[in-house]
Order: sequence, then structure tokens, then C-alpha cells
Amino acid sequence: MNWPVRVLVVDDSAFSRRLVTDILQADPDIQVVGYARNGREALEKVASLQPRVVTLDQEMPVMDGLTTLTALMAGNPVAVIMLSSHTAAGAAVTIKALELGAVDFIPKPAPGDSLDDFTRQLTEKVKAAARVPVTRLCRGKNCRENTPAPFISPRPGREEAAAAGTGSAVATAAIGGRLSPGRSPGGKEEVVGAVSARSSRWEAIRPGKRTPAALTGAVAAGAGRLPGRRPGIEVVAIGTSTGGPAALRQVLTALPGNLPAGIVIVQHMPAGFTGPLARRLDEVAALEVREAVAGDILRPGLALLAPAGRQMLLERHGDAVQVHLAAEAGITTLFKPSVDALFLTVAREYGPRSLGVILTGMGNDGLRGLRAIKEQGGTVIAQDEATSVVYGMPRAAVEAGLADLVLPLEDIAPAIVALVTGAG
Repeated sequence: MNWPVRVLVVDDSAFSRRLVTDILQADPDIQVVGYARNGREALEKVASLQPRVVTLDQEMPVMDGLTTLTALMAGNPVAVIMLSSHTAAGAAVTIKALELGAVDFIPKPAPGDSLDDFTRQLTEKVKAAARVPVTRLCRGKNCRENTPAPFISPRPGREEAAAAGTGSAVATAAIGGRLSPGRSPGGKEEVVGAVSARSSRWEAIRPGKRTPAALTGAVAAGAGRLPGRRPGIEVVAIGTSTGGPAALRQVLTALPGNLPAGIVIVQHMPAGFTGPLARRLDEVAALEVREAVAGDILRPGLALLAPAGRQMLLERHGDAVQVHLAAEAGITTLFKPSVDALFLTVAREYGPRSLGVILTGMGNDGLRGLRAIKEQGGTVIAQDEATSVVYGMPRAAVEAGLADLVLPLEDIAPAIVALVTGAG
């Protein structure tokens, strides 16, 4: 890409426009090419100025942030960083913006907040957003078309039920509806049908990885396991950062509500945003999804999202594995919550019965934890470069030789089902 990064600042507040502009202009790799005071002006200036990145306020007159974002993604896709408020309503709008195609967000500084931290985050996120290929940005109606239908009909009353479409009906018929509650992992043929329907895309598994290409045929046939792998995965641990909310939605809405394994998730987010994200995912997924609290017990069909500002660790007490929330993780890490911190305890408590999944995100958080999972005999899935918003965390796992499967985002849920139920 060309440097400096061309940025359009969109905000109805003159003070906020000046603050953001001054911060960005101080970086030699960034050029602010203009500003807009509302969404309508923004659409006109994106067309005329052709910025690479737009910083977009949520609340504006004439046309608000979400309406503007929807129009941009439909007609003139560009990398968007949302500037969000710290309120509960602002957090919910931010989650919706990430679903609609925003690359990332940053909370506006509140009175007393450090401007140094805001400055660092803003410049880092603008530069990261500039590297995202436009082809990976959501494009209007294709947002829905590019999202795979879930394997099963969501829980009654879920919004996805009305919009699932033909793909969902086919998948539901293939597996005969839900997994029967309480069914033992031995009765897996119904889930395998859904995986078989998707297995034609598994040729995207990268050659040269330790997982044999024969896995594609094994899944399609509904038999076989990863050679050398032990059956009985009991926990799926997912780690992600930039691009994660949309990726999590795509994966979780494609999993059955009574998947016979618990799920634990770390998404890098500031305080105040993980709760709204968990609630939104719970609305659209067949699984139960919620923000974790201390003492939660992992169980099949439940997905627990680590709360921002705490380290989510797992501890076994007898036959139960519980969530422990801590101020520190006992390891050196920049993140709270940290993927490494969670994955290390997953490896310790579940060993070969663990499945680590690393999705889109900057940096290499999760690398140490994935290595521990592998050392204990567990399995690792990494999202591929083509579907990652930022191919940082998955790249680290792949380049370290830790990924058993390197898959496009739409194939990760089928792989999880196949591995958890013993079909792959």
C-alpha cells in the first residue's frame, strides 16, 4: 500500500475533530486529507478524497455513524475505525458497527483519561486498518450472503430463525435438527451430515501442515480421526483480536446449541464492551453465550467470554472445571484478558482433550498457550490469511508449526463440530 495513510476524520464535534486530526497529523506515516461533520458529508468526501481509512463518530446529526457505515460498505468500502462512547448504549452501537464491517474501534477519552494511551491506540489502529485489503471489507448485501448459515435452527425466538434461508434448512435436514440433549459422543452421524455438506471447501487446508490432506476425505465420509490424535475433546478455546467480533459471530452461529464441549473465548477489548458483545452473540447463536463470572463451571453448550480488564483462568475442582478471574495471570503479557493466559490453563486442565482456535488479530498473543496445548496432545486450528482481517495471531501459530488445520473462517465451525464429535 501507499504511505502515508490517507485519513478522513468524521465527527460533528469541532473539538473532537481537532483532537483526532492533531494526533494523526503528528505521525509522519499518516495524512489527514479532510474532515466531515456528519454522515452525508462523509459519503461525499469519501467519494472525492478517496481516503484509505475513515475515523467515524457514532452520534451525529443528519446521518449517524451506523447509517453512514452501512452506506459506505454497500457503495464505497473503506477501512473504518469507530470512535465510541463509554456508555452502555455506545458499547451496543459499537458491537453493531463491528458486525456491519468496521475494522476496529477506540473509545473516546473520558475526562481524566490518559491522552497518551488514546494517541498510541489511535495511530496503531489507523495503520493496522490501512493494511486490511478492501476485498476483506463487508460489501452491503454481500455481508449476509458471505455469512454461512448455521447448522441448525437457532433457539426459538432468535433473530436468525427468520433469516436463515435455504442453506440453514439444508443443513438442518442433513443432521435431523438438533443433537439430542444428553446424547453421548457415540451418536454423531447426524452432525457428520452437516460437516459433509461443507467439506468440499476443505481443500483450502494448507499443504505441508502436520494435518494430512486426507482429513477432507475423512470428514466427507463421516469417519476417521486425525492420526495420532486422541478422541474426546471437551473444551474449545478461542482467541482473537482485531476483526474478532464479526469472526466470533460467524463461528458461533454455525455451531449447534448442544455442542458436546464447553467453549471459552478471549477477545481483546476495553472494559465495558465484552458484556455487550456476549449479549449480542447470545441473541444470534444457538449456544448460550455470556460474559464469564468467577466460579462459572464449564459445560457443553455454554460459551464463556472473558471479561475485559481481568485474566480468565481455568481451575479443576474434582470433576468440574471452574473459571477463576484474576488481576494478573502470572505471565508477562500486554493484554487483559490475555489469550496466552487462558490457553495455558486450558492446556493444564484439559491436556489432549483441548482444541485451541486462533482467529484474526494483531500480534502473537496466544502463541505460548497454543504451544502448551500442542505439547499436551491437544489440537490447534488457525484462521487462514485470506479471511483474516489482520493475519497476525494466526500467522504466528502457523509459522511456529503449531496449526493442525489452517482454514477459511467459514470452515472453522464445521471443523470444530467434526473434531469435537469425533468425525474428523
